Amino acid sequence: MEIMECNCDVGTQQCPAGAEGVEPPSVVMPSFDILHNMTGRNISDYLLKSRDRFYKRRYGGFEFGARNPMSKRNFTQIQEVVDRWLKATNFGKPRIDETVQNLAFGTVEDFALSTGYFDNVRIWFNNKGWAASVSYMNAMNNVILRASIRAQEEDFSLDWGSGYKDPSKYGIACTNHPMNFTKEQLDTEIIRQIGVSLLHAICVIFAMSFVPASFVIFHIDERVSKVKHLQFVSGVSPAIYWIASFLWDMTMFIFSASLCVLIFLAFDAKAYVSSENIVPLLIIMFLYG
Repeated sequence: MEIMECNCDVGTQQCPAGAEGVEPPSVVMPSFDILHNMTGRNISDYLLKSRDRFYKRRYGGFEFGARNPMSKRNFTQIQEVVDRWLKATNFGKPRIDETVQNLAFGTVEDFALSTGYFDNVRIWFNNKGWAASVSYMNAMNNVILRASIRAQEEDFSLDWGSGYKDPSKYGIACTNHPMNFTKEQLDTEIIRQIGVSLLHAICVIFAMSFVPASFVIFHIDERVSKVKHLQFVSGVSPAIYWIASFLWDMTMFIFSASLCVLIFLAFDAKAYVSSENIVPLLIIMFLYG
């Protein structure tokens, strides 16, 4: 397979089509996330060359069978270096009792070696997503929880002949509460929201101005064709004629205004459809019509 390289001659990364190689196998999860199987692939190279296709849509992943990098370290050498450093900063005398120091290093070494096997999981996350680290950590905790429940169920079935737990009924819920804005962030957010709300107002003014204007066309045509005069001659009461005309125009206007409100609801424009603003918005729309 030909390896195609990327270049940054224009200031941004430019990769030819297919530079990342063959698309890895994938599966759509119940949460609608897409899980790619990157076994045997150069993950860093794939992430770099497929960035344009997945920009702002790829926030993390899981690595199974990860080794703790500390398990490969020479703890005896590390202990000697730390011991010399402690003595050098304490006039040649040890700062910590030798027994305590050996016990501490032994505990750390035992932990590192115990996590050096292939049953570890590493969580990858994109720090552009504020909640990515927490979300992917919680997702993996749920995987481990349900896998453990299933394993217990299988062991129980072998011993007693029937399972007793459904893994899909168990899970860990994660709630994220973002930090409060700083004063500068709050000012920036307020200015942004004001700008968006102003843009919405201008667009609504232009859009709704065409709806009442369209009602005038009928009356202009009527003035030319004399349909109203013909109806009056036929015995139609002027009050009935104008009430019917008003009701029809208001029906069409309310339909158009309702579509406008539904769009605000769909995009959750708080300035218009919050609990405090929705009723005044409907009243203003009606009175404008």
